[in-house]
Amino acid sequence: MKRKFRSIFQAAIALLFLAGCQEQEKKPSALEVNNVKTKKVQLNDSYQKFSYSGQLESSEKSTLSFLVGGMIEKMHADEGQSVRKGEPLAMIYAEDCENELLLQQARLLEAGDVYTRMSSLYKKNSVPESDFIKAKAGYLRANAMVKIARKKLADTRLYAPYDGMIFRKVTRPGTVIAPGIPVYEIVNLDDLEIVIAVPQNEVNILATGDEIQAVLPSLDGKRVTGKITSIVAVADALTRSYRVKAAIQNPEGILKDGMLANVEVQTTEKQKTISIPGNAVVMSSANIPYVFRYNPKDQRVLQQRIRVGAADGANIQVLEGLSARDIIVVEGQHRLKDGAFVKVVSNG
Repeated sequence: MKRKFRSIFQAAIALLFLAGCQEQEKKPSALEVNNVKTKKVQLNDSYQKFSYSGQLESSEKSTLSFLVGGMIEKMHADEGQSVRKGEPLAMIYAEDCENELLLQQARLLEAGDVYTRMSSLYKKNSVPESDFIKAKAGYLRANAMVKIARKKLADTRLYAPYDGMIFRKVTRPGTVIAPGIPVYEIVNLDDLEIVIAVPQNEVNILATGDEIQAVLPSLDGKRVTGKITSIVAVADALTRSYRVKAAIQNPEGILKDGMLANVEVQTTEKQKTISIPGNAVVMSSANIPYVFRYNPKDQRVLQQRIRVGAADGANIQVLEGLSARDIIVVEGQHRLKDGAFVKVVSNG
């Protein structure tokens, strides 16, 4: 019986030993070493580039309305229609304004006759000066009322303030509107702006006159160029970014207000910049770029999150996360994990 129990115990020990060996085979060695190639980061004198997302906006966009109230009689333009500066767009019934002008012209005629007779008598010292001044004031007042009535009549017509396109027709004929109520919305698509939001640590690097290049995904990657025209010096209350505008031309008329663009800005003065090979950058599952920074003392690598700028050929600018003389992995990085041991087979 004892011999049988001892055999069972020895068999159990052997099974546990084999299971332990299999578990050890499944676990990777903590000292596993990967072969990599590295490169030392250096500062370069170059024109710094920045990448942003932008949106096209018209430099001229207006809401058109009448300066007088009344019932709309005619509307000549429809949505999507191109119009020229000075072209009539709408009109309101003007009969009341026409009658008002006739009334004021009649009063002017009477006041002018009185003023003429009083002037003749005043020159002969036949009337006191106060009567002459009263007649002159009446004439000037009547003349001003005629101008006001004439202006009111002219304001019953609405004209295009510049060459553009009607992108919204707000009301319809027969509607009674008050002064200032929107009738049309017009936009000028000849001169557009690209608007970008720039972080506070970059806004002082950019300057008016810096060149931009924009790629429009909605137009099959069409590329347009322009120059920065304004940098708003007040930050957005929510994003703490600054609004920067760059003017571009639209001679073909294919660019539209609201289109999105990928924008690159190149500074006009050289800056100390860091550029690394683009293939050294690894993207996390959250689409955050990082590199592996090598420590020669313990021969380990650590993940280093970076903020990248514009691409420059095969290289890409690094705006944050690296400093001069850091050593990064440029080959073999896709097999690495944070804290992994490596063996450098080539040091660029």
